[in-house]
Amino acid sequence: MTASKPQAQTHRWQRWLTGSLATAFVIVVLVAVIRFRGAESPRETPAADAPAPAKAALKKPAPPSQGFVGSAACAECHAEIADEYQSHPMAHSSLPVAAASAVEDYEDAVEFSPTPQRRYRVERRGDEVFHHEIGLDRQGQVIFDQAVPVQYTIGSGQRGRSYLINRGGWLYMSPISWYSQSRRWDLSPEYDPQDHYRFERPAVERCLYCHTGRLAFPEGRTGTFVRHGEEPFLESVIGCERCHGPGQAHIELRQSQQPVEHDPIVNPTKLPPLRREAVCIQCHLVGEYEILRYGKTFADFRPGDHIGDVWPACIRADSGDGPATVSVSQVSQMLHSKCFRASQGELGCISCHSPHAIPKQADNRQFYQDRSLRCHEQQGCSLPLAEQQQAPAQGSCVACHMPRFGTSDIPHTTQTDHRILRRPQPEKKPREQNSDQLVLQIFDADWTELSDRERERAQGLVLALRAQLANDPIQAKAAVQLLRPIAEASPDDIDVLNNLGDSYLLQGDVAAAVQNWRTVLEADPRNREALRYLATTFQQMGQYQESLDYFEQYVAIEPWKAETHGRLSHVEEQLGLAEPALESAYRAYYLDPSASGTCRWLGELHRRRGEAEQAREFAELFNRLEAPRTSQDPTVPR
Repeated sequence: MTASKPQAQTHRWQRWLTGSLATAFVIVVLVAVIRFRGAESPRETPAADAPAPAKAALKKPAPPSQGFVGSAACAECHAEIADEYQSHPMAHSSLPVAAASAVEDYEDAVEFSPTPQRRYRVERRGDEVFHHEIGLDRQGQVIFDQAVPVQYTIGSGQRGRSYLINRGGWLYMSPISWYSQSRRWDLSPEYDPQDHYRFERPAVERCLYCHTGRLAFPEGRTGTFVRHGEEPFLESVIGCERCHGPGQAHIELRQSQQPVEHDPIVNPTKLPPLRREAVCIQCHLVGEYEILRYGKTFADFRPGDHIGDVWPACIRADSGDGPATVSVSQVSQMLHSKCFRASQGELGCISCHSPHAIPKQADNRQFYQDRSLRCHEQQGCSLPLAEQQQAPAQGSCVACHMPRFGTSDIPHTTQTDHRILRRPQPEKKPREQNSDQLVLQIFDADWTELSDRERERAQGLVLALRAQLANDPIQAKAAVQLLRPIAEASPDDIDVLNNLGDSYLLQGDVAAAVQNWRTVLEADPRNREALRYLATTFQQMGQYQESLDYFEQYVAIEPWKAETHGRLSHVEEQLGLAEPALESAYRAYYLDPSASGTCRWLGELHRRRGEAEQAREFAELFNRLEAPRTSQDPTVPR
């Protein structure tokens, strides 16, 4: 789902920061009632049975500027900056495993066990690295040991690293990550120890956009999880053009030796404050939902844009007010700070952070102290000098006013509190949002031109996503009212059609859901989401031949999902295709040997074939995987 984050005057920027939501996009979920606050006055979501108004289709935007040349071309004239940049974490954001400097420990403590049933191990064989998941029974005996090679690192290693698996151009995350601050291997962020995606978690565009360089996308691609090809990266690390824009026109202009009236390369320091900050915000602000605008991809952002020009990022209205415990909340914290508001646009990310280099560890403290004193040269610390030297400050403005806290979403790491509080506050847990109420606003609604139709599209997609997560037909009904007229006017809006189909299904309108997904395939015959939706829906309806047709198309495109092969096996068996059913079940078992249901199904297939030994073997595997664990079980921590 592509829905997963400044030339305005400063007074408008401040007005938003001081709490005015008059022009913000607000969604209030209150006792399952959805409200929308627009530019003029609050407007109720249309009643679920109201006729959908006829409106004109949204206009598909022109393609953004291209002409990327790669960082090596920039280095020919900017060698000093290029050399300096090699010290920056962004210059090592993603690399082939063999090319990445080894910050990990591949010798000691290469195993960990988040649960008694699972053990994970990391193994290096020359230039290759393998990640193992090992299944254990009640006696601690190995049931399976699945080793999967990882091809790319994600992260410089300063705070940690995650890893990508390249399966024929499909990129997936490994469940194993390295955490540098605690020097240990553990489960990757957002992996639940009891139940997770294992080696099948898609590495979607939004994640790759911020952690890698430029991706090689297939022509005409739709969706945020696509097959990139055997060489998925045109440039693996974050390079010069991420912050300065495509460089070809700049190089050609300089080589022509003609007078330069307007250089097409972007210098972020010369942008208006809001657009300047957007260069950093493109990766350092992650919303509760990020809704790509019609016809846009995340890679369409160009330095000089507002974030909302490409994707309206829906953030919590209180996102800058809470404790500093979320690893990507620095932007909202800074923008809500008194320092930022009082600076009239002067204070920004690059006031303290150099985009080309970071200070050496030995110089780190003094570097940020000097940056702080630039703003507070006339009025320094009010504490006596002796107190300034006491803990936690010990003479450092940053240590006292921007302390480091543990993060809530990435284990074993810390982050700096960017609220810049006058008096430090103790670390505390994030405020729990009332489950009946959630207030969201579009991050830069005051400065991005969004028509009413685009706001309704964004609101409808958020509602559809929330309905899917909560399995809520009420929110799905509200989503349908907003998305249906958009789908009718723009039958090639893949995001709207797929989510509208899911919303119809949540309401029990299977025929409308199927029609939406078939419309998707008319525009994009290889759309994996629509194929999967149709295959599983027809399977549940007992229409196995239709289900088989869609499953076969799906696995021909993406053959790496164990559940898909398992479902396909059941469909084939229903159609009397015994041999294909057995082959698909074995494929599912090969991809995920931890799935007890697959073992049970394989045992049943062998039993029907009269193959008693194989049936008994898989029945035993099922029992070992499913064996209940009691409080008396010595492998269960008490």
